[in-house]
Order: sequence, then C-alpha cells, then structure tokens
Amino acid sequence: MRFSQRAVISIWNLSLFLGIASSANLLDLLAQQPDTKEFHRRVSSIPFAKVQMETQELTVFAPNDEAMRQFEKAKRAQGVDVELLWSQIWNYHFANLAMTTDIMEASISSELKGSAPIWVNKVEHSSDRRNEHDNIYVNNAKIIRRNIRGGFKKSVGDNRIEHQMLHVIDEVLEPMLPDLGKPGRGGNQQLINPSAMKLLSHGREFGFNLSEFDQVVLRQAMSDAFSNAGGHTFFLPVSEGLRRNSVNKIDAPIIRGHVVPSATLFSRTVDPFVRYDTAAVDNLRVQVSITNSSDGTVYAISRTIDGDLEHPEGTVMAQVIRANIPVRNGVVHLIDRPFMVMDKRLIELVSKDPQMKQFADMVRDYAPETWQSIQSVGSTGEVDFATLLVPSNEAFRSVSRIRYDAIISNKVLAQKMASLHLLRGKVTVKSAQSVTIDEMLQVETVKGQNFVYFHAAGVPHNRSLSVDAGGVNATVTIPDIGAVNGYIHIIDHILGIPYQTVFDKISTDPMMKRTFMLGRQGYFNAKLREVKEKFTYLVPSNEAWKKQNAQRATGMNKLSSGDFSYHVNQILERHMIIGGSHDMDYLSRKGTVQMSRGELIFRKIPKDQYEVEWHGEVARVVRPNLECTNGYIHVIDNVLMSDSDVTVSGGMMSSALTSLILLTLAARLFL
Repeated sequence: MRFSQRAVISIWNLSLFLGIASSANLLDLLAQQPDTKEFHRRVSSIPFAKVQMETQELTVFAPNDEAMRQFEKAKRAQGVDVELLWSQIWNYHFANLAMTTDIMEASISSELKGSAPIWVNKVEHSSDRRNEHDNIYVNNAKIIRRNIRGGFKKSVGDNRIEHQMLHVIDEVLEPMLPDLGKPGRGGNQQLINPSAMKLLSHGREFGFNLSEFDQVVLRQAMSDAFSNAGGHTFFLPVSEGLRRNSVNKIDAPIIRGHVVPSATLFSRTVDPFVRYDTAAVDNLRVQVSITNSSDGTVYAISRTIDGDLEHPEGTVMAQVIRANIPVRNGVVHLIDRPFMVMDKRLIELVSKDPQMKQFADMVRDYAPETWQSIQSVGSTGEVDFATLLVPSNEAFRSVSRIRYDAIISNKVLAQKMASLHLLRGKVTVKSAQSVTIDEMLQVETVKGQNFVYFHAAGVPHNRSLSVDAGGVNATVTIPDIGAVNGYIHIIDHILGIPYQTVFDKISTDPMMKRTFMLGRQGYFNAKLREVKEKFTYLVPSNEAWKKQNAQRATGMNKLSSGDFSYHVNQILERHMIIGGSHDMDYLSRKGTVQMSRGELIFRKIPKDQYEVEWHGEVARVVRPNLECTNGYIHVIDNVLMSDSDVTVSGGMMSSALTSLILLTLAARLFL
C-alpha cells in the first residue's frame, strides 16, 4: 500500500500527539521524515555534522525539501557556490540543547561560530491563546512540525537515552557572515556574529553599501543605538537611497526613529495592522509597521504621529531591499530610503513606488491632464500643495473590469475619474478630525469640478480615515505619506467606479446615519438593496434632522420612537424616485419632478449648485451625484416636511396596535 506524503506526515503528527518517543538519533530521524531528504543529504555529507547528530544532545531545525529547493535555486541564480555555502551555514540550524517549543526563550544560541543567535517569535492565534496553538517562528522560518523526539546511547551497554529534538521549518536559516558562499573570503574573525552596528560599519564586506548612513551615525555619535545588547529591530537605509540633502536632514532623533527596541520584527511574524514605537525621543512619537504586498515585496512604513518643526508629522513608505538579516542584537532590514525624511515630490513618489504603479500607469496613459497637474504641483503657482489619493494595485485588480474599461476608453470619463484623486491643499488624518464625528471634511479637487469628503474615526493616535467621492467610499490603508509638496494616501478602491448599492451607501456613510436609522422603520430601507431596480434618493444629512429636532421636537421624538413608521415612510417617499436613476443635471433641467409621493421642484443655482423645493421648504444639495450600482444619492441640508407630517395626536396609536384592535374586533364578529 502506498501513502501520500501528507498521510505520512499525519501519521508522524499522531505519533507525537500520543507521546511516542523515538530512540533514533537525529541523523536517522531526518532520513525517516517524508520531507527532509534534501537537508539530510546536505548534513550527512559533512563529517562533523554527522558525528554531532549521532552522539550529542542537540536541537536541529531542518528546512523541508521545498524550502531547500527554493533557497538553493535562488543562490545559484546569484552565482553562489551552494556546496561551499552549506559548509558555512549548516551549524546555524543546530543548537546544543534538546529543546521543545514550550521552553524556547526569545533567542537560542546556535552552533555557528560565535554562537550566533536564532531569534524565536511566538505568534498567537486570536481565537486561542494557549501556547500549543501558537505559530512559532525561528527567525523568519515557521516551525511546521515540532518536538520530534530522538535520542542516542552514550555507550554500549548503557540503556539510558540522551535526548535530541527535531523541528521541521519552512525556510532555510541564513546567518550573516561576510561574503557567504565565496571561496577565500570571510577570514575577518571580528565580523563573525556581527551586531547591527558592525554590519553598518562594515557593510561592504557583507555585500551592502551602507556607508552614507554609517557616516551620519558616527557624526551624530549614535553608534550605541545600533550596538546595544538585546533583541531589537533595525532599519538601515542603503546609500543609493540617500540624497545629499536627505543626509543633511538626518539628526539624532531621526536615527533613533530607525530602531524598534526590545522586539525582533521579522517580516512574517508581524501583524501589518500593528504599529511599533521606535526609540525616537524629544517629544517625538514615531511608529513603524511592516507589510507584505501580494507580489512578495516587503514595505517598512514609518509614521511620525507627534512631530515638531524639524520633524513634520507624516508617513514615509520604504521598500525593504533585503529583509530579515539576523544579527547578534536582533534583526536588520535594509530599506531604500530613510525614515522621517520627506524630501520627494508627489510625482517622484507616484512614479517610482511599485505600490502605486497601476495608478501611475492609468493616469499617465489615459488622463494626461491630471498627470500634468501632479507634475506641476508647487512649481507653476496654480497649486502650491496637493493631496493625492492613490488606489492600491489590489484596488485595480478587484474593480469591475467592464466598468473600468468603459471609462478609460472614453477620454472625458477617464479624465473625470482621475481628477477625483487630486485635491487642493494638505489633507492629513489630523486635519480630517477637525469636523464632528457625524460629519465629513469637504475638500475641492484641483480642477475645482468636484468635492471629496473625508471622515476620521477612532481614538487619537489610532484614527482610521475614509474617503468618499464619485459614488465610492474608500478606506485609507496607508495615510499621510509625506512629500515636499503635499501628501499621498493609499486607498482600497478607485474613486468614480461605484461598487455599493443605495442601501450599502446610506448604511455606511456617517453623514446619512440619521436617515438610515429612520428608514429601518417599516422596512423602508429594504427595497434599496434591489439591484434590478433604480432609485434616486434625496437623503437629508444628520444636520438636516437636527434642525427639525430643534423646530419640531415633540413630533420628531414620536417619529423616532418606532411607533409611527407610516409617517416616517411618507416623509422619506417624498424624497425618492423609484424606477429612475437621475443625476442633478437631469433633475434641474426637468424642473418639476414626480417623486414616489408628491412633486418636487429642482433648480440649478449659481456656482454650479442645486436646490430642491417642496411647498415653500427649500433644501440645498450639499453632496450631489453619489452614484451607486442601482441609482443616485443626493445629500440635502433640509428635510422636506411640514408640521402636518409630525402632527400625531396623543390618542393616535401605532399601526401595529391599530391592527391588533381591528383583528380582535373582527374575531368577535364571528363568534
């Protein structure tokens, strides 16, 4: 009978669960595993490694076969002598004590020369906090099978078993040694098991150019920040990413902003939604996060939350050139630009950052007028500062291709869509907090043809930001990316290509919260989910309802009670067209329009604005033309209603109670 590799692995896992300990030594255990043949082949060809696995107490972290194949393929592509490389790094997978995962501490001393540490991170599942359910990583490698017990007898006739331990991992552990895999090099013993500072100051011997940042660190007398003992995370900008004017801006607080103390953040062990405080001081608060994009690119994102005149608030998004370099005092990531230094123009950032490529290509190819506007911000006098909303590459992959292709194939529509993403002035998370929680910050586009609305929510220092324009509500995934002439926000949808129904829109937009809550009475909102129907809905803003509360407090309280859904529905039907999806240009040209209940008069007024009238009550359209997949929403600043709409006498009963009485009377007639 033949078993699949997965079945064999399951049998092994079952034996471990039942506590069946093996008396086979580590060399035999490796040979017996279904997926460690390649690592077994490598270490069994090294005499000293073979002896250790047969005769010493050890823990071995064995990469599985797929990890070995990927690693060796990549190294051969780099011109590395793989045979020589394994002779240098095999013992970085060995530790001289038999350790189960439950007794592992933050670091493990390896058998590599200098006892280079292996860093351990236990990543908890949110659903289960018990250690046995943790994902455990050694450096950036995940332990995929743990605590495989082995052993050996010290001498013939001695039946005592000395313990050994095997853990199977999904990546090769690569230590930091000078010129790995190159013959005749690496003789500098001082560079064995380097600290972050040693790596920085001897970068060329490890194959990196870090001299510019090294010189700044020395000039600022900040070497201790990178040589302190412990387990820290260090971000080192490569020299190619440091402009001369950037170097001059880097001071001691900025240098400290490149260090996350007391945490070893490997790219696979971090939560991308968690920001870690850096060592920046002097009334500054700087946090760092690490994110892995879908194409495998790793980004390090620095955000200055509390700044000063020399260190403005904002975000710097750096691409990680080389991630997860283990050093004696933690882990190093090499980045393509320094943190906290915002020295690039908007056009440079959007042109060169891989995360913004799809947006840059779209605007450059299909909306050249907007592309020219981005290029000219701060240089032509038209706009000194601007805010650019950049949909992520993922936003382009998830959009409706039919709608998207139809828009970009039409020059006018493409320009209209692109222009929604370029706004006048600087908009940050902090500035969006200037309005009340139920309202939104209104910002004009550079072309002056539309407004974009921002809404900030959450507690200070952990605000979320959403953007609304062109019928789309988008979440800002990376806020406040700073440039010399403005800010960039990465968003998760393309503005101008609606993806929500009318129901979805009013249920999520903070400015329409009150109308949505009232529309829950009598299931009025339910119809707005219908994708085959078309709607035009004039939605009173929260402020509009507040005005009615001030004017008709008693009646409004009754409408809000839930007992008068008939009256609520009558009012809302006056604001709705069912069976037609119309923008404000159409409605204002038509003038008098039949609604679901009664008629309204629509007018265009100066400055390209609109108003609506009903029986002398006038409402101004404050957010026109919010396109949805099944209609249009127009937000208005007044509720089109009269005193008679809320004149409900104290003796008047709810529709539910009235129905109950009628049913009771009917029942008695038939008795």
